[in-house]
Amino acid sequence: MAALAPCRFTINYKLHPNIVSLAAGVPSIALAYRFKVFDLMASLDLKEFAVSLGAPDLRAEIEERIRLVEGDGRAAAIAKYRAAAQRYKPMLERPFKELFLASS
Repeated sequence: MAALAPCRFTINYKLHPNIVSLAAGVPSIALAYRFKVFDLMASLDLKEFAVSLGAPDLRAEIEERIRLVEGDGRAAAIAKYRAAAQRYKPMLERPFKELFLASS
């Protein structure tokens, strides 16, 4: 995560590097090769940062996302990710807490 800190953004082909990038406070441009990538970005309210690998002009699509993230989109992307993380964190923690509390 520290290695990502100086980056302005990342472009990622796989699902999890997008999450790591966002968790490090670095916006990500997700190269969507399957629906799960679109789903992730939509669930984070960041669907504008997903680029379909099937786009007729992939380069133009990526360049458009770069312009977005280098403009006003950077701060908005991180704010949206943090809001989603706050929303999902309790849901992710609950099963573990319940398991450990039940076994104590």
